[in-house]
Amino acid sequence: MTNQTFLLADASQHEFTPHHLTYDSTGLKVGGSTDWSIRSFQYGYGPSQGVHQVTLRLGDVSIDILPTRGMGIWKAAVNRHRLGWDSPVKFPMHPNLINQNSRNKLAWLDGFNELLCRCGLSSNGSPGMDADSPSPVVSDLTLHGNIANTPAYWVECTISESPHKTEHSTTTSHISLTGKVLESGLFGPNLELTSTIKLTLGENGFVVEDQVTNLATCSSELELLYHINVGEPFLGEGAEFMAPLSQVVPRDQRAVEGVSTWSTFMGPTSGYAEQVYFCKILPDAHGLSHTLLANEKQKLGLSLVYTSAALPCLTLWKNTQGKSDGYCTGLEPGTNFPNFKGYERRQGRVTSLAAGETYRASIKLTAIDGTEKLMQARKEIQSIQGDSPVVVSSNSQPGWSPAGED
Repeated sequence: MTNQTFLLADASQHEFTPHHLTYDSTGLKVGGSTDWSIRSFQYGYGPSQGVHQVTLRLGDVSIDILPTRGMGIWKAAVNRHRLGWDSPVKFPMHPNLINQNSRNKLAWLDGFNELLCRCGLSSNGSPGMDADSPSPVVSDLTLHGNIANTPAYWVECTISESPHKTEHSTTTSHISLTGKVLESGLFGPNLELTSTIKLTLGENGFVVEDQVTNLATCSSELELLYHINVGEPFLGEGAEFMAPLSQVVPRDQRAVEGVSTWSTFMGPTSGYAEQVYFCKILPDAHGLSHTLLANEKQKLGLSLVYTSAALPCLTLWKNTQGKSDGYCTGLEPGTNFPNFKGYERRQGRVTSLAAGETYRASIKLTAIDGTEKLMQARKEIQSIQGDSPVVVSSNSQPGWSPAGED
């Protein structure tokens, strides 16, 4: 394997790249391709002032990564098809502008516009006072935790080629970005996220490989959810969500209202109120979970494949309100369901990391273009489902959400 690395930020050494820095294909091929670039820059004004963005492009795939926002992925494009959504939040917001305690502790939403946004690390879900928290200094919880509003302290980009014979080449070429983010404080958690986001030449998507390590000398709680948000053109009227499932449960009464059409989507609808469904997914023989968002009208699909054991809880967030209000859906694999942490702890869904222990998860997003490829993706999910029945509950259920306890 051959590697070339570019250090883009290292706060421990007080180093940072110039505000605008571009590496491109001039004089350098990646796997025989000259169609690639790495651009690292900081926004200089407005609500994004000081936000560090790294844009990777390899072949037909480009991706915008925000190290300042916990290594979130703002947008991506595959074969000129956009991955992401149109949030009312128009710009990458600097964390300094987000007071998570405002708006009834829901102000996390003031910066929410990414294609992939992590919720965690020590908590996610609804805000509130966690009376059973291991530490009183982290008992007053805001929506979805802190990681999305915590800047990476170290960022490095790597170009690599590894031996791998394919039909057209004897090597596989990659461009990847790795960042490290700390969620730590005295008398609180001491967790470090190391995230690597990788593009591979010839593939229509990207892979996210995450590690969360407990740096403390005692155990620490972990809650982590990947809020993957998709709008047009992959979402649209009649679009369908597919996955091999054993059970689907509506989160609350609002979700109960739409349970008969839980897996299909409306077009943009003014005044639509979100509906949320909790799912248990059936993994394939390799321990991977497969989901698909299929828009037959556009002949487009988005495939999400991830490590099932690491992310056993899948949430489907339907938010098909008007276009300018944030028309999208969320495919959200997690260690837990995004209920209040105290409730999840009582259900045994809060992960405990021993001192020095590392949690690992991998997620692959692939854009599917064309009727034939979309049909193949559907067949793959159907083969995993097999004859196993899907139980769709008509009401919220005990053990799944607080509404099910009433």
